[in-house]
Parts: sequence; structure tokens; C-alpha cells
Amino acid sequence: MKRRYRYVHLALLLLLLVLDAASAFSSISPINQVGSKQPSTKDCTLPAPPAPSSTITQVPKDRDKSPTFTKKCALPAPPAPSSAIGVVGGGGSVPTGTSTSILPSSPTSQKNQDVDLQSVLLSRRTINDFESDLPAGWEAALAKAVTAATFAPNHKMTEPWRFHLLGPEAIERVCKLNAEIVSESKGPAAGEKKLARWLAMPGWLVVTCVRGDESASMDDPTSLARENYAAVCCAVQNLCLSLHGDGIGTKWTTGPVNFHPSFNAAVGLPENEYVVGTLWFGKAAKFPQAPKKKLSIDDVLIRHE
Repeated sequence: MKRRYRYVHLALLLLLLVLDAASAFSSISPINQVGSKQPSTKDCTLPAPPAPSSTITQVPKDRDKSPTFTKKCALPAPPAPSSAIGVVGGGGSVPTGTSTSILPSSPTSQKNQDVDLQSVLLSRRTINDFESDLPAGWEAALAKAVTAATFAPNHKMTEPWRFHLLGPEAIERVCKLNAEIVSESKGPAAGEKKLARWLAMPGWLVVTCVRGDESASMDDPTSLARENYAAVCCAVQNLCLSLHGDGIGTKWTTGPVNFHPSFNAAVGLPENEYVVGTLWFGKAAKFPQAPKKKLSIDDVLIRHE
């Protein structure tokens, strides 16, 4: 009897051991069952939040067969702001050291830029008296101004402008030609006086327009000839404003000598260009006051319903 109870007791103990082993085995993950080690605390670190995304809904071509589905696209990071712009226009380029910032750093700096631009526009004057020598840095300022000129409005993108910088010999030929014209109409004394004045001008730039279709007429308001001439005039204004902003004055002259038959030869212009005007430039010896406007804003700004 005692032996039978001992066997029952051992059987119960074995049953309890089997139940405990089964319970422990069921709590082990499938990965651990095949012998892989459990992830460490480092492995369980939460991943960084995903990049901001925009939801793009794409609709399959066959709407009847395939449902609309949504695709998550990560937005690319915005490019770093560029502080300079590459210049292309009639072969123009920005000289070294020229600031070409196009992105204001703050609303305040944008406001200051607007004020500066308006002051340049309103303070430019035609300069009649120049200092005898060109100011330091005039070549860089001129290159910058020509670059600005090539960004003038230009229908059809013909880039018809050309800028001829005259040297001493070409300047002398033009001055003598002009003195001859003046002498013929007003006498030798007037011619000599005009010669002396013109020779004193420090900088000379002849602006021309490339001829297009010979059949195009300036009388036709829709012709390319008129469009090109208007574009060159806009370019001249840009150039004068840019030089003014750098402290260099200008005078745009369109006197008879510019259109004399001998002028092109005196300057050395190609046959397919015609003169729009000559610009004198340099440091202003006198800065004229703003002329009094004859018309008000209300006179020139006409509103239409």
C-alpha cells in the first residue's frame, strides 16, 4: 500500500514538472525558438520620425477595374538659397566682386532695397559737366552697367544692342567731325569751341542697334525694327541707372553728328548697325537739381473703367 502511494506521489510530481515546462515553452517568441538572441535595449530604440510627406492621390487609367490608391512621397529638402545668379544676355557677364544678391535676408532689407531702387530712379540726372579723369573702378562699373542693359525688355529675344567703347583716336575723329558740322552752320569759332568741349568729355560709349529684316519699317508699329529700337532704348536707360547707382554720371546725346554719313567710319561701326545714341560718362563736376515737373501724377495716370 505504501509503495502504491509513493508511485502516485511521483506521478503527480512528474505531471507538475511537465505542466511547468509547457508553460515556459509557450512564452518563448518564435525567433527565440530557433535560437536567435533577443534584441537588446539598443535594438528596440524607436526609429526617428519620418520626413514630412505630401499625399499624392494617383488614379489608375482604368477607373472601373482598379480603385484609387494613395502614395506617400517624401518631400525633398528645399535647396539652399543662392546669393548670385548666373548672367546670360548678349554675352554679358558680371565682373568679379560685383554683388548680385537677389534674395533679401529679411523683410527689412527688402524694404531698404526698394527705397534704394526708388532713390536711384528719381535722382538720376543728365550730366553736362564732368571731371576730366574717369573715377577709379569705372571699367568694372561699366561692365556691370552693360550687363544690366542686356536685361532690358526684348521682344523676340533678338538682343539687338551693341555697345562701342571709344578710345582716344576714335574720340578725336568724332570730335573733329562734329566741329566741322558746327563750323559749317555757325562758323569756325563755334566749331573750335565745340571741339574743345567735346574733347574734354572723359568717357564715350556709342550705343547701336543691329539691323534686322531690311524690309521691316519703323513706320509699322508691329515691325521687328521698331521692337528692336525700343529694346535698345530700354537698355540705355538700364545702363544709365546702373552707372548712376555707382556714382558715375551720364549724358545720352543724339546730336546730328551721330547720324552723319561719316560717323560710322569715324567710330569703326559695322554696316549692319545703326546709331541709337552716344553716351558720355564720368564723375559729375556739377549735379543739376531735379527739373520741375509740368504734369502731376493725376495728369499722366489716366484711369479707365
